[in-house]
Amino acid sequence: MRRPAKLCLAFLAVVSLSAAAGLAGAAEPPATGSIMFAVAPTADPDRALAFYTKGLGMTQIRRTDHGAFTESSFTWPGEKSGIMLTYSKAGAAPNQARGMSNRLVLTVRDLRALAARLAAAGYPLRQPLRELPGNAIIGFAEDPDGNMFELVQLPPG
Repeated sequence: MRRPAKLCLAFLAVVSLSAAAGLAGAAEPPATGSIMFAVAPTADPDRALAFYTKGLGMTQIRRTDHGAFTESSFTWPGEKSGIMLTYSKAGAAPNQARGMSNRLVLTVRDLRALAARLAAAGYPLRQPLRELPGNAIIGFAEDPDGNMFELVQLPPG
């Protein structure tokens, strides 16, 4: 074999091995993690604070003033992810589509207890709890700004 052909074959072998190594790593995502916060607007941070703490039982972990807007972050005790509310100081919450096509979906351990807690705090569910095939239970609630929540209790196991 002539020298240029040998170099060409060696180059192709290196490229093929590199490509194969790249494909082997392609099965792994470039980053792993979890959702940190879902973001929703609020027109009244104090009214929202009552809903998220007294109604849902969350803790406000941070409230940051950014000048034109404020962010308030809420989590359940022991959890790292949660909900971040944004309040525009220019006035009302930003216009956003509301309802079933734009909602936050939360899993909860005991939906019946949470529904009772919400009702006691003055935030009744929008409709009765519904049991789904497979023993999941769902319910729907709205915060004071009309942000829709789908609350899901997954079956044990």
